[in-house]
Amino acid sequence: MGKTHWLLWAAFGEDAWAPYIDCRARETTPEMVLDCRAAPFLCLDNVDAWANREKEETLFCLYNERQERGLPWLISCNHPPPQWRLPDWESRLAGFTQYRLEHPCEEQLHALIAVIARRFGPAFDSALVGYLASRETRNLRQLTELIEGFQYWLWQKKAAPSVQQWRLFHRDRNARIAE
Repeated sequence: MGKTHWLLWAAFGEDAWAPYIDCRARETTPEMVLDCRAAPFLCLDNVDAWANREKEETLFCLYNERQERGLPWLISCNHPPPQWRLPDWESRLAGFTQYRLEHPCEEQLHALIAVIARRFGPAFDSALVGYLASRETRNLRQLTELIEGFQYWLWQKKAAPSVQQWRLFHRDRNARIAE
């Protein structure tokens, strides 16, 4: 939880564009990843989805090329990592600096909700932030999708964010799901 957000922020936070590739996406191929080998900065998400010999060889080649050129990259995988088939790739991964993301505390969750809301539209007041923190999922991907949908819904309704509007949005959303 949260690793994808970190990689996306890193990819889009630079002055220049940096490729972000999700290895779990169906359309992601080894060729696509190798096409980005010369990118000044690269973000690969969910590399654990590539725990098979052929794709690990691609990652190993990518590692060697980026190392030779001195090009930085960030990768993510679930914890614990999968059983890798290629010992050379596993040994290279052992040399990476590793971080583990913890679930955010209440204060951090409130700050994250506020940041996510501003990314997609008007800022949320503290009442709405508190309401979401206490009643909605703590899965940041799902929460981001909900907030993005809410901001779009608000835009369509030409309404300002509030707890009352969130309740109406939630009711409309649940009615659409039930159909």
